[in-house]
Amino acid sequence: NILIGFLILPAYGDSWDEFKFYKYANLSLRSLEWLQTGELPTFGNTYDNYGPVYAAGVTLITRLFANVGDERLISQVRHLVVFLTFQGGVYAFYQLSRRWLGGWAAFGATLLFSTQPLFWGHAFISLKDIPVMAFFLLSVHLGLVMVDKVFENDGVQFKFERDWQPLTPKYKQNFAIVTTLFTLLFGALIFGTGLFQTSF
Repeated sequence: NILIGFLILPAYGDSWDEFKFYKYANLSLRSLEWLQTGELPTFGNTYDNYGPVYAAGVTLITRLFANVGDERLISQVRHLVVFLTFQGGVYAFYQLSRRWLGGWAAFGATLLFSTQPLFWGHAFISLKDIPVMAFFLLSVHLGLVMVDKVFENDGVQFKFERDWQPLTPKYKQNFAIVTTLFTLLFGALIFGTGLFQTSF
């Protein structure tokens, strides 16, 4: 993935909202000037609903290339950082898959996950969705590792199983029935809501 990512990195341009995020990141970094000046700067509303930490981190990394003066290169460095973040999510996805699947099944699931066109494209240009997904997967993986260690240190024989246990026919039948009923109920709810709204 990383090799292919390097090869096709120049093919990705900037998305329509990237500059707004980096403006937000720059303003957030400038707000720390009060630590030196003692005066708290104020700025207008930007992306108040989003945390600035990740965008600010990417901005700090790109400042290492500020002397180059090539805005295109700086844009590619930004995209590369986001893409590498996505690879962290892919790693976490594989580790989670290995808990319940065999090696080849986990590898196949991870291959499908990491090559989804939507994920792959956004892995370069999406400064909010891809990092949230990657850090969420990493958090779940590291959380389960922590639980494993806690039980292991306490001498309790408890482990989230890695070995795949085949599902019984009865379980599969019940699962199919419940899934079908849920799908029909949810579809009826959506359909009914649409009829209700169009009648007014």
